[in-house]
Amino acid sequence: MRVTEFQLNAFVDGQMSAEEQTDILSQAAADGDLARRIATLQHLKQLLRHAYADAQVPERRDRKTVSGKPIRH
Repeated sequence: MRVTEFQLNAFVDGQMSAEEQTDILSQAAADGDLARRIATLQHLKQLLRHAYADAQVPERRDRKTVSGKPIRH
């Protein structure tokens, strides 16, 4: 069975069941290319986490405003 990019991302993000994870790990053990793809995605995830570790989330603005000013109809 070919593992899709969607499945790989779900695996790396921990969004798969234990059974699905075991299946992916079994396939990766037998397929060096798959193992490298997983390692690359895991590394990318770590880089992104590190890059945005200190990021501040802006306050949510009211959807009825633009640049903090009310929209006039």
